[in-house]
Amino acid sequence: MGIDQPHAVGADQTCPGTPEEFPDIPFESRAFGSRLAESSRFQDDVKEQFQNEKLPLEVIEMDTSTATVELAAEALGVEPGRIAKTMAIQTKEENLLVLAKGDKRLDNKKFKKEFSSKGKFISMNDVEDITGHPIGGVCPFGLKNNMDIYLDVSLKEYDYVYPAGGGPNTAVKIGVDYLEEVTKGKWVDVCK
Repeated sequence: MGIDQPHAVGADQTCPGTPEEFPDIPFESRAFGSRLAESSRFQDDVKEQFQNEKLPLEVIEMDTSTATVELAAEALGVEPGRIAKTMAIQTKEENLLVLAKGDKRLDNKKFKKEFSSKGKFISMNDVEDITGHPIGGVCPFGLKNNMDIYLDVSLKEYDYVYPAGGGPNTAVKIGVDYLEEVTKGKWVDVCK
């Protein structure tokens, strides 16, 4: 079976976050519309981690959505690959996060080989309860629960990247090496 792509979450949210996929659901009620007003609630945990750990990072807040790779790249004026999409995945043993270049997709065979298990994206209904962040704002900072974090080698193409910052209109500019240090992320090769 492999990774269930329609339930992707994080900066690459393409299913519930785009009008083309769900034309019968009002766009504002999907991935981020009504959440923009309350997004500061989600960012607080991220900002608190940065402050408590004295990290020289800041949450970039925008007036427009950054809930998809394309929207984030456009808002930040960067190429889509520089967006570090964060994918919340469930295996038989654990929930975990995988960060990858914005224009990459998970490779089911590589994932199964790396984790000795098939994975599926955490459901849209559960992602906020598990990570503490809404769809479109999932990031490796300020997590509600402890989760192992994995960094796909595709990120090494850049010196810095932009993961989300806890809300669907946020980003954090961070050096790739510093991302590894801050998240205690483990490098893996699970994308194509």
